[in-house]
Amino acid sequence: FPHRRVARRGGSLGRVRLVEASGGRSLGSVDVARAVRELHEGAVHLHRGDPYLVVDLDLDARRATLLPHIEDWYTQVRGETRVEVLGDVGGDVRLARELALPEGMAVGPVRVIEEVASYVRKRYRTGAILDERPLDLPPERFETQAAWWSLAPETAAQVVAAGRFASGMHALEHTLIGLLPAFVLCERADVGGVSYPLHPQTGHPTLFVYDGAAGGVGYAAAGAHVALRWLDAARERLATCPCRTGCPRCVLSPKCGNGNQYLDKEAALRLAEALRARLGRAEPVVARA
Repeated sequence: FPHRRVARRGGSLGRVRLVEASGGRSLGSVDVARAVRELHEGAVHLHRGDPYLVVDLDLDARRATLLPHIEDWYTQVRGETRVEVLGDVGGDVRLARELALPEGMAVGPVRVIEEVASYVRKRYRTGAILDERPLDLPPERFETQAAWWSLAPETAAQVVAAGRFASGMHALEHTLIGLLPAFVLCERADVGGVSYPLHPQTGHPTLFVYDGAAGGVGYAAAGAHVALRWLDAARERLATCPCRTGCPRCVLSPKCGNGNQYLDKEAALRLAEALRARLGRAEPVVARA
């Protein structure tokens, strides 16, 4: 019965049991990777519609102790994610050929390192931040598959001023991830992304979108296969969204590791146009009045 060795909810690092502090009743379990981000001490965890406050996380014992939560605030982690390309920085040439990728785009294996540095407490109704508290948790590392775009530094400098470039890359990353489920059978939470004004391996400004599961699932590769349509959709969304500086429809993300700071919608549109021009000719998008 090989299916008994396959976790229905993914995760290859084991499971963490959820235990109620009063009485020791078992509530369920989550995978270790999710526990690091969502079950740290002081976190508010939603389990079957009921909020719980995490009073202790013991990764060695694979146990998280919870209490019912009745306050009007929730928590959100903040951290940093890094991506290392495994193998050739130009990606998997054979896979690129099979997917008919346009020049300037790559797909291949990567290593993702996620570090959780702190968490913020926010009001339920307003989202107002009450405070930010540091965390000391081990980084999570896993190997997966990613798709990535690169721009020549001189092209990037011509498109966006240096002070806005990183914010534009960050915003475009959010837009692309948010639109991927329109082309690939996945959810936004199934993939992650990182943008680099200058990636140490590629030597260029590089934007990564990667599968959030160890080993990879194929989401990033499937997105790369429709890269031109995907980028066209991002350009259109950025150009036609009626907001001025960004909203959940275009550049804000509910899973951003730094709380949706440093986002530039206009710079993201210019970068999307530059990337699309590099990959192939595209019809201009007319912004709404």
